[in-house]
Amino acid sequence: MQKIILREFPDVRVAFSRVNEKQMAKIRTGKYEKLSFFIGVDCPRAKNVLKTASTLDRFGKFQFLYNWFLISNKNLDVIKMFKSFKTRMDMDVKFFLRIDNQTYKVFEIFNPGINVGLIKREIGNFSREKLNVNTSKSYYESRKNMSGVLIRSTSVIRYPFKTTFEEYMMDLKLRYYDIYSKFHYQQFLLLKQVHEFSYNTTIHLSYFGNTSSGQTGGMGKMLWDDAADMTSCGCIMRLLDSDRIFYYDFIMPFYKFRSYFYFRNPGLVKPNFKEVLKPFSRTTWFATLYTCLIVCCCIEAAYLVEEKNAKEKRKSWFRPIFTVVAAFCQQSLDTIPTQVAGRIILLHLFIMSVLLYNYYTSSLVSSLISTEPEVLKTIKELYESQMEVGIELQSYTITYILERSKVDYYMKLLNGSKIFPHDRLNFLPLEEGIERVHRGGFAYHTESTSAYPLIDHTFEQESICDLAEIGLINSFSSVIVQKRSQYKKLFQVSLRKAWERGLLNKLLKTWVDSKPECLSSARVISVGVNDLFLPYFLLAMGFLASLIILLLEISRDKFQERLRNIRKKLFFKTPYVN
Repeated sequence: MQKIILREFPDVRVAFSRVNEKQMAKIRTGKYEKLSFFIGVDCPRAKNVLKTASTLDRFGKFQFLYNWFLISNKNLDVIKMFKSFKTRMDMDVKFFLRIDNQTYKVFEIFNPGINVGLIKREIGNFSREKLNVNTSKSYYESRKNMSGVLIRSTSVIRYPFKTTFEEYMMDLKLRYYDIYSKFHYQQFLLLKQVHEFSYNTTIHLSYFGNTSSGQTGGMGKMLWDDAADMTSCGCIMRLLDSDRIFYYDFIMPFYKFRSYFYFRNPGLVKPNFKEVLKPFSRTTWFATLYTCLIVCCCIEAAYLVEEKNAKEKRKSWFRPIFTVVAAFCQQSLDTIPTQVAGRIILLHLFIMSVLLYNYYTSSLVSSLISTEPEVLKTIKELYESQMEVGIELQSYTITYILERSKVDYYMKLLNGSKIFPHDRLNFLPLEEGIERVHRGGFAYHTESTSAYPLIDHTFEQESICDLAEIGLINSFSSVIVQKRSQYKKLFQVSLRKAWERGLLNKLLKTWVDSKPECLSSARVISVGVNDLFLPYFLLAMGFLASLIILLLEISRDKFQERLRNIRKKLFFKTPYVN
């Protein structure tokens, strides 16, 4: 019979035909794909072996990782025998009960849950060395109907409400609070509609305890202590480490939980003085400089010829330099050549200056327009900025910040200087935190499901376009059940089917708002004082140079005056008058 069963049941990998309590305690599923046990129930010790198996370790051996094939040659009351055992919904126990010398009836036994009790269902027979099993119903179909089963659920509500629990969780008009819990509650109700179980709900204020695994408090403790079967709200799959997957089972991590520091980007372009030189290449700059020197020489030559012909006094050698600078700056000239040669030189200088001026300004303006505003992107930049920081009072946020501060130096600095300065926590309610973000100069941490609806209703388009964010927590989440829960396999299939049919995406679009969209086609970027450093610097250098030249000219005039006085005293004597 054992050989035939091994051949007919493809999920059997490793089989144990002789087992006792000590051997069973040493068996671990990590070494095998699936384990199967064959036990003759008529054996005097069989009942003790089965009872030990049902309670062994934390989860027992009647979970879906094990196949049990029980054989009896007597007319045995199976239900009565299993009542003293710890039974489960997902147990895979097949009982072969002898009817006559050549025939066995095959039953499967499982316990759907609280308020129902054991169910024995005939699935086939074994006759004349041939096994006939009814495979019309899969594991899912045979256990899908959970009518009468009580599911003990637990949820987290963080905001006070005056309506009933069901109305608060279902009314779309009230969906702007506890959105994260309400979205996952819809998944829980979807499971209820599919499996028709009844449920009760215990409300908590916290998800987990103050550890990364979380089994010391909140909903996590209820699941770990077998006081609840599953959550009807979402739970983060991991914080820094993946400790939680060793304590709970996540049914289907569909939704990606995100929390951010939200703030308005001031829109200042980071100063970059090299931008002034970028419109022209190095070769172009040198070519322009050489051309200007040649033009200066030509203009000075033209002026010299005119002054010589007109017999005028020689003027300053700086005149051609000022002429070229004035032409490039689109300014007027104090003197204009009178001869044709000088005017031709000046005309071509103006043409060249206009072209170069347009090329330069067009390139510089397009570069400034296309430059993206510098946005804070890391915790380090947020710490080094001048912005104040506040957070929403959430237990998971505090746990995450404390855990990350152990490995992230800048998170530790941010926590000590801005989040928790001088033994004072910067906790702010959601509305107040978002309002301060709106005013600017403030970064506020909360989850995206809470922030986006409020931002969409209170921010104008300019503020939405200025909105920036720095991610803190980024993890998949889902409703969770006890570790090795008897309902995990069943509910996973149901949620998978709902996802394939688009029901989960429909719930997501109905209950969870996406990030508000910036509809403005162009964004005005403020030009700060730092960006205008070069014009101000040139103006200051011009004033300084003019002052220095003025002082030099005054010194020169005084020196020349003294020199003339000395010459008068030496070479000119006052005539004697009697």
